[in-house]
Amino acid sequence: MRRATDRAQTQNSGTLFLLGTAAVFLIAIAALACIRKYNLGEPSLWLIAASVLPCLLSYVFIRLLPGFRYLPAAVLLLAGILALLQIPDLSRSTGGMFSGFAAAGMMILGIAAVLVSLVTLAFTFVGTHLWRTPAPVEFESASPFFDEPAQPEAPSEPREFTLLQRSLDDTISREVLEEASLAAPQVTRSDSALIQRFLFGIIIRNLNATNANAFQSALRSYRVETDIVHNSELMTLPSPRIARGLRIEADAIIETDVYGRDHPYPRVLWALAAAGCIHGWTTRDERVSKSYVVRDLRGRSHVETETAVRTRGLEAETFRIELFIACEPYRIAWILEKDRPITLNGETVRLEDKDVLDAFLLALREQMPSHLVTRGIRLVGMEETPVYPNLFAFEEEITWQIYRSTQSQ
Repeated sequence: MRRATDRAQTQNSGTLFLLGTAAVFLIAIAALACIRKYNLGEPSLWLIAASVLPCLLSYVFIRLLPGFRYLPAAVLLLAGILALLQIPDLSRSTGGMFSGFAAAGMMILGIAAVLVSLVTLAFTFVGTHLWRTPAPVEFESASPFFDEPAQPEAPSEPREFTLLQRSLDDTISREVLEEASLAAPQVTRSDSALIQRFLFGIIIRNLNATNANAFQSALRSYRVETDIVHNSELMTLPSPRIARGLRIEADAIIETDVYGRDHPYPRVLWALAAAGCIHGWTTRDERVSKSYVVRDLRGRSHVETETAVRTRGLEAETFRIELFIACEPYRIAWILEKDRPITLNGETVRLEDKDVLDAFLLALREQMPSHLVTRGIRLVGMEETPVYPNLFAFEEEITWQIYRSTQSQ
C-alpha cells in the first residue's frame, strides 16, 4: 500500500508542477513584455528559459533527490533579492549612469525572479505535503478496508505418524526414495539422501496421515512394504547407564558398574539386547607450542613460548553393547573404544580383540530369544553385520526392534 500511495503522490506532484510551470511561464512573458514596452533594455528569450528552469529542476529533484527539492527555487529567490538590493549600489558606483530605464528593467527582472521562486516553492510544498489522494487500485497490504475478508484456514493435519520398514532385510535405494517423495509434499527429494543413510528400520518420522499414506503407496509401487504407526506407539529410549563389566551366567546377567559393584539381572527382566560397531567422527584438542627469541632494549634476549589449542576432527570407531531390562536403570551400555577397554566374562577386552568380542556375542545370542536381539548380535560373525554411521542410526534400529518385539507377543 505504501508503494501505491507514493506513486499517487508523484502523479499529483507532476500535475501541480505542470500548472506551476505554466504560471511561471506567464510571469516570464509578462516581465519580457514590460521590458520591451517601456524600452528598458534588450532582453532575449533566455529570460523565459531561465524563469521556467527552476520549476522544472524542482520537479526533477523531487523525483531523484527529494531532500533537495526546494534548492532550485531557493537559489532563484536569493538571486532575485540580491538583484533588487544591488540596484542602489550600481547607481552610486556608475555615478548616476545606472538609473532610469536600466534600473527599472533590473527591478522588473528581480521582482520576476522573486515571484517565480515563490510560485515554485508554493507548488513544491503543496504537491509534496498537502495534496494527497488515495492510490487508485494497487494495494499490497492485507488491509481490511480494501481487501476481501480473509477466509479461515482449514486446520492442518497433525504430523504424528511414522513410516517403518516391514523387514530390515529390504533395502531401499536413493532413487526409489526420490521418486516416491514426489507423492508426499512433506518429503522432499533432498531428504532422500539422509533417509537412505540412516535407514535402520525407521524410514521417516512426523508425517500427517495424508502424506504418510501417499508415501506408503508410492513405495509399494516399487515393491517396498512399509507400516504406518502413530508416534506414541514408538518407545522413547531412556538415557543409558554406563558400565565397565559384563558377565553372563546361567539365569542372569551381571553388570559391573564404574565403582566395581556387581548388579545381577535375572532372565525374566531381560527385554532386549543390542550390539554394533559405530563409525563416526569425534574431535580432539591438541596443544601446539611455538617458541621464539625476544630481545629487550638493552640487547638481552630470552625465549618466550606461546601455546594454542587446535581442535582436530578424527574418524572414530566404537563398539556398543546395550541391555534393556524391565526395572531401573532400564538401559545399560558398555562402550568399547580405542583407549577404553571393558571387561567381558572376567576378561579385559579391547577394541581390536574382534575374536574375543565375537565369542562373547555368540554366548549372549544363545541366552536371548531371536526377536529380542538386534542384527549386531543376530548376524555376528557374518558379512551382513551392519555398521552404523552414528549413534542415532544405532538407536533407530533399537526402537524399531522394540516395536516389532511388542507386536510379536
